Amino acid sequence: MFRKILVPMDGSNISEGIAGWTTSFARPIGAEMILLAVVDPGKIPMPDRPSFGTRTEESRLHPAAAATPGPQTGVLTLEPFADSGPPQLAPATGTQLVDSAVASADSYLVHQAHRLTANGLKVATRVVIGQPARQIIDQATALDADLIAMATHRESPVARGILGSVTDRVMHLSTVPVLAVHPKGHAALDLGATPPRVIFVPLDGSELSASVTPIAIDLARAFGARMEFLSVVWRYYGVGWPEKEWSPTERGAPPARDEIFRYLDKFVGDANSHGVTAHARALFGSPASRIIEESGAVEGALIVMSTRGASGFARWALGSVADKVVRSSGHPVLVVPPYTTRPDW
Repeated sequence: MFRKILVPMDGSNISEGIAGWTTSFARPIGAEMILLAVVDPGKIPMPDRPSFGTRTEESRLHPAAAATPGPQTGVLTLEPFADSGPPQLAPATGTQLVDSAVASADSYLVHQAHRLTANGLKVATRVVIGQPARQIIDQATALDADLIAMATHRESPVARGILGSVTDRVMHLSTVPVLAVHPKGHAALDLGATPPRVIFVPLDGSELSASVTPIAIDLARAFGARMEFLSVVWRYYGVGWPEKEWSPTERGAPPARDEIFRYLDKFVGDANSHGVTAHARALFGSPASRIIEESGAVEGALIVMSTRGASGFARWALGSVADKVVRSSGHPVLVVPPYTTRPDW
């Protein structure tokens, strides 16, 4: 089971929303949350580099906001850029500006940690300097975190936070699982979020796709969720299920529906033996589209899948499908890299 969850935060409502939702994931499994802020010197305007570049209305941590309490809550005031121009900083050295940004980030994380610990969670904080994606991956290793929780994209394509495209890099480079959470509906630090109710596990017939099932079953037990194991037949055209008339493509004849169910039933039986209610679904069509469609039909879904498959009997490459599901699904997706193992799994 996951023991430490690393949650990168950049001062935006989205990162706070992801942290809030992650509490519903961490609490049932007794995991510690580690809030991480990465100060990127390349994003701080130095004395010889006064321009902030393209302005947006997004609030973010910057030196001008260092340890400035809000009027009521004591939260750092994260000032958005105004249309009249970027905020003017007092003359300072590059080192002073970086130090100020670190202090601001540290105060912000401590405040967020207090809000989370008041809800019965164990929370730690860490502020580091460097390139966001690289630091997130390195800190996960240094802190022995076994899960990274991030948003699937940023609020805007020009936002300067550590969300969005950074998640893509982390997801493809990390050796620990990444929980990619869609920011829709998670715009505030909601400590009342409920854990997932249904866990979908897409399988393509490969050992890599099946390797995520122990993790998914453990989570289903902790959350009291039911499981849906599904496999999608791809690149075949016809009417009805395989026992009807089918027109195979260059990939050859499709597997029989009974064969798919025999494969999936093994996982259903394993889940049942652990006290988890589970079902099997044999589908056809575009794998990513069907996974998104099936999970989107229920509330409180979590998708658990590997980043890579071996094009098994169901004949679809799980890795590229995972990318599409992460980008397009409105539900959280737990992406497990190949050969992820823990002593207690």
